[in-house]
Amino acid sequence: GFRIWVTRQGSLVQENPLRPLSPETVLVFQVSVNGRVASAYGPDAQHLRQAGSPKALEESNPTPIRWAGGLDDLPPEFRVVSESGEVLLGPLAFESCGEAPRPAAQAVARGAPPKQPARAASSGGRSGRTPLAMPKGAIPE
Repeated sequence: GFRIWVTRQGSLVQENPLRPLSPETVLVFQVSVNGRVASAYGPDAQHLRQAGSPKALEESNPTPIRWAGGLDDLPPEFRVVSESGEVLLGPLAFESCGEAPRPAAQAVARGAPPKQPARAASSGGRSGRTPLAMPKGAIPE
């Protein structure tokens, strides 16, 4: 199983290019899921969508997230839905207050051995590496 901790709540103004005069304010939760920081946002707690980190969510919108001072008015349950409205996760009911586990990035900073970075695909610029060879028979003669 897994545990979801709500660590912050706030709001974000989203602009719809099809309705430029009617920006929408959405609810944002920063959560910790199995030690990883993520965010969920939506019009209310019953229609949240998954998002990456709060920073990535902010970068995809023209306005920053306005974080509230505390977690005073959390709803009794949450639901995470897909773009089509299908329930992906939930309802997740409030269980208890407590200290959320440290995010994975902080665990590395505290002395855990760093993980080897995954090989990333790049678009050209293979400096310092031998070029990949074409397998024999790949191109008919």
